[in-house]
Amino acid sequence: MPTPASPTPVPDLHPSAGTAVWYEDARSTNLQVMQVVRLGLERDLAGTCLRYGIDADLGRQLLVLTPDELCARVASIGNRSLFVPRRDFLDLLQAPDELRPTLAVARHAVRSQDLPT
Repeated sequence: MPTPASPTPVPDLHPSAGTAVWYEDARSTNLQVMQVVRLGLERDLAGTCLRYGIDADLGRQLLVLTPDELCARVASIGNRSLFVPRRDFLDLLQAPDELRPTLAVARHAVRSQDLPT
């Protein structure tokens, strides 16, 4: 029986240098999502804050970070996910296709203050 392989690092393109930087899966996901959120904030602060469940203060803070600063912050957090699934994620996956969009809008995503400490 084969043994499980260790996680394979995922290459990400460093924003300013254009060089490959190897990140573990959670770091890579964190960086990609943060870059998507930041890009959205540049285009529509209020809409992006609503879409991703962040407040305006956090949105403005993300906007002042340069790509290098954003990359450094994500790297320093380590291989821990910054973006936890919604509490109803399994329900959404198991719901009928026609019902899924309505449930996704009607239910609230998990916010960090809702998580046990």
